[in-house]
Amino acid sequence: MRKYGFEDIGYITTFEKMTKSSVVDYISDGGILYFVVNSRNFYEIIGRDGVNIKKLSEKFGKKIKVYRYSKDIKEFIKNLVIKPCEKIEIIDDKNGKSLKIKVANKDKAIIIGREGKNLTIIKKLMDRQFGIKKIQIM
Repeated sequence: MRKYGFEDIGYITTFEKMTKSSVVDYISDGGILYFVVNSRNFYEIIGRDGVNIKKLSEKFGKKIKVYRYSKDIKEFIKNLVIKPCEKIEIIDDKNGKSLKIKVANKDKAIIIGREGKNLTIIKKLMDRQFGIKKIQIM
């Protein structure tokens, strides 16, 4: 069970009320708020041209990123990575679960992010949701 501070609970509650969605997971990392949502109509949450997210971003004074939750590991990682994955391999051995994700060479830097920030968030969310400790981008 994750513990959130008062401010974080406020962000989650406001997000859920304004988007009429259910937050499955949430991470605050500096000036960015990451929300993982369980929703039938994900695009309704975002709004036309991202209008709903823009409103929330202005209200919170922070950048917002929203990802669709899935109980399926492969589907969830596709939702997090955004760019098309050529292959996703789940390895479950004595060291625990890990992932190997094959993407186009031109997309690797985008997925990893500046100073590995995107990959760090992806790893945190995959660990929290599926117990996956290691992710390798190939």
